[in-house]
Amino acid sequence: MAAWTGSSTTSVRALIHRHVFRNPDWSAEELFERLGVFEVGDTRFGRFLEGRA
Repeated sequence: MAAWTGSSTTSVRALIHRHVFRNPDWSAEELFERLGVFEVGDTRFGRFLEGRA
């Protein structure tokens, strides 16, 4: 899967809102893949999760 497939004028926030909340056609795995979560280290991913709490 490619990174972001939206146009350059579409914000990341807008894409997440569209594909996760308004028209939920992305799984959690797809969302994380598009965010690049699987390419970052465990420590950085842990900090990301802590920031969402």
